[in-house]
Amino acid sequence: MTMQTPWYEKTVWIVVWCIFVWPVGLYGMWKSSRALVWKIVVTLAVVAPYAISLLTSLFTQTVAQ
Repeated sequence: MTMQTPWYEKTVWIVVWCIFVWPVGLYGMWKSSRALVWKIVVTLAVVAPYAISLLTSLFTQTVAQ
């Protein structure tokens, strides 16, 4: 019986999931055995645009009213 490599240990799948369904990609990346530094860097790179967009829209609505 052969052991199959889990999807979260394959870099290609993590990149695909981070692009199309980022919560799944981040989950897989944190579950994998990758270095902690890469996990933090990629998490910030994926989450930062959403956080900036959210904050921008909140401040824009506040100023416009």
